Amino acid sequence: CPPRVRSVMDTVVWQIADSSFPAGTLNHSLGLETAVQSGRVKSVEDLKRFIAETLHSQCCLFSSIIAAAHQRHSFPALLEFDQACDAALASNHVARKSSIAQGRGFLAASSAAFERVSSLKKDLRALQPLHYHFAPLFGFICARLGLPIETVKSLFLFLTLRSILSAAVRLGVCGPLEGQGVQAKFASELHALRMNVEEKNTIRQEEENEWGWMDEGGQVKEEVTFGIVSSSPILDLLQGSHDRLQSRLFSS
Repeated sequence: CPPRVRSVMDTVVWQIADSSFPAGTLNHSLGLETAVQSGRVKSVEDLKRFIAETLHSQCCLFSSIIAAAHQRHSFPALLEFDQACDAALASNHVARKSSIAQGRGFLAASSAAFERVSSLKKDLRALQPLHYHFAPLFGFICARLGLPIETVKSLFLFLTLRSILSAAVRLGVCGPLEGQGVQAKFASELHALRMNVEEKNTIRQEEENEWGWMDEGGQVKEEVTFGIVSSSPILDLLQGSHDRLQSRLFSS
């Protein structure tokens, strides 16, 4: 794209990635607070393992649905992916509530910041029943802002990484300077992580289309357009039990 267009897109990415962007993502620890109180995360090395596991899980859960919402970029598709996301998170009420809260927060912040998004609110209210889950809304809104899909998926993982480390500093697991070192290490590995997960998703979807979705005549009944997979049951348990903590700093 032309340098001026690229410069505008970079500015949008920087604004969304800024910790002062009031989308509410820093209110969530993604299960870290539960992991700290249960003794699963006691040190920086434990934190690194938790981050790696969480980034992999978030990528497995949401990468393909973000891409699908970005690619199709229509209100009916957004509603479809929002309902699919709601079904995938139905067994984890804390993660479901967190996803909806972050989706609404991201929509509110984006509407206030970007003129191209401000007109969406009225149209989205007409979509029923739209839950406003974060992942499909993120892909949809970033497509409206003209951001390329590769940037969007990497940005989503970066926001996840930033939220965990912000929570880690406030929970006393690491200091702010040490946290920046951990963030730089993982930020450089986000692309490789995403490529690895997407390659496995492609292989799985091809297998499902070949073996799992055929009618009696051997014809594919329905193509698998996206996959939502939970890769860490332990993380699901940690996130789902967050509301049982006696004292809490974070919403999830």
